[in-house]
Amino acid sequence: MSVVTSGRPIPAYSLTTGGLRISDLQIEEWLSELVEGEENGYGYRNLAYALSVQHALILNHKKAYRLCKKLGLLQKKPGRNVKFPRRLARNRVVTGPNQLWQIDI
Repeated sequence: MSVVTSGRPIPAYSLTTGGLRISDLQIEEWLSELVEGEENGYGYRNLAYALSVQHALILNHKKAYRLCKKLGLLQKKPGRNVKFPRRLARNRVVTGPNQLWQIDI
């Protein structure tokens, strides 16, 4: 039984602005060189832009994400800060009409 994948197959290369093929292994090496020595990291979009500037590489942010995920370079997303208290509605027992009125603005 074969596994069916959706979408087109992943090519093992990317192109430069001059039309040269660069393999994914070389791109992974460049990514690890960029991140090497950095404690904070950059983010996959910034890494894709840095590769396009330094090596004249045409690299989509989605491919940069996939390669960074493969290399384990992705960081956790920052947590969401709630600045106001969340007030949940109290469950009340209403036994007759005109005992509870509420407005939703």
